[in-house]
Amino acid sequence: MTRPLALLLATALLSVASLRQSLAGGPPDAGFAVAVGLALVVTLVPSRATGARGGWPETSHLRRLGPVLLILAATAAVVDRRLVVSSRGPAPDELMLVVLVVALPVLALFRVPARLRETIAIGLTLATYALVCVALIVGKPYHVDAVIAPHRAAELLLAGRDPYRDFDLLEAAARFQLDPELVTHFADGTQVRLYDYPALSFLAVAPFVAAGVGDLRWIYLVELLALALVVGQRARGRWRPLVTVALVGNLVITRQYVLAGIDPSWVLLVALGWLALGRRWPSALALGLAVAARQTAWFVAPFYLLEVFQRFGRREALRRAAIVVATALALHLPFLVDAPAEVVRGVFTPLIGALEPDGVGLVRLGLSGVLPLLPHEAYTLLAVAAYAVVAMLALHRRGTRSGGPGLALALAPLYVAWRSLQSYFAFVPLLALVSDAGFARSTRDGSAGDPIRSTEHDPQEVRR
Repeated sequence: MTRPLALLLATALLSVASLRQSLAGGPPDAGFAVAVGLALVVTLVPSRATGARGGWPETSHLRRLGPVLLILAATAAVVDRRLVVSSRGPAPDELMLVVLVVALPVLALFRVPARLRETIAIGLTLATYALVCVALIVGKPYHVDAVIAPHRAAELLLAGRDPYRDFDLLEAAARFQLDPELVTHFADGTQVRLYDYPALSFLAVAPFVAAGVGDLRWIYLVELLALALVVGQRARGRWRPLVTVALVGNLVITRQYVLAGIDPSWVLLVALGWLALGRRWPSALALGLAVAARQTAWFVAPFYLLEVFQRFGRREALRRAAIVVATALALHLPFLVDAPAEVVRGVFTPLIGALEPDGVGLVRLGLSGVLPLLPHEAYTLLAVAAYAVVAMLALHRRGTRSGGPGLALALAPLYVAWRSLQSYFAFVPLLALVSDAGFARSTRDGSAGDPIRSTEHDPQEVRR
């Protein structure tokens, strides 16, 4: 028996054991994590074999670990779901997990083409994840203001009203039976009442609300699955399983972007824009839409433009910047004409408004008493300084073949900000994969998979 197959069988058995303990009402088994960690260390030791008759390809550690990591990610998602939404007897996601842990070792025993085997493994993993998310959405209603805000704003828009002028978060909380104490507060203790997201956050969901969709989290689930499929389809073979693992195994994404209902559309749009980097209009329009969907994308956009500058030169970066800004402004234009002050105040409140301090970064040490809690302005200065340092490091990499600065780096400065919520960093692993120089397969337009090169004097390299 080959070492990859032995590891796969061991992981499958451990997964079933962990699921059985979860079904019995016990906590997740720590021994499961320890055993899997040891198994992964053993597998990472280089093998003398260059190929194997059975099992997964020996030529790449990433590919060998692919099915193992898929099982681990799916198991983590199912077990974590039971901590939030319980069920009597085996639930659909648990049954699908059993199918997954049985199917992958069976596939490894036969000479199935690698691409087909990989597709089946990823498909079963995403199916398990989808059932996990369905259970979460059905089992727990709206419980945070991040999802009721765009839902209520869409309803106001459909009623012919301006969400920025007429929105009231406390009224929205009452509309969706949410405890008003759960809405976001300012640092002075008063409750936030204005709409503080960019316009695409409600424009994109308005057609679904008009069609009768009563829970926006169904839309966000579809966006997450689309993100996994689109990014996975563009990935090189050895990276493909890791895309699914970065989504399914990331419990923060499941808790924040599915259970809580934070809009993930900005990540999908950023990924689409990056993977289409060699095509000016599709790429820049995608980034412009991302900027118009969530403020988190604002931190990513400059790094996108730095990558364009590194690959295609200054003029192309300026063109892309103009398209991004124009796209975002166009979506806000009707509301800027109707209520300019309300739009500016609402959209920029998360950045310059003193919301209550919260997060998992440096401010957490202040809130817990480990360090003094500094004034809001001090954390802002720290974040700006950190962003400047990271940007300078990105510029320093100009002309290297190791890829761009990495989309994930754009969000790192938020760790020292006044608010450093978990949701800000949930997609860092996926963004790190997408922006890696060797991640995407080469395309005819050169939009991904090519080393960085300057085309300052050869504008024909960029497809319109």
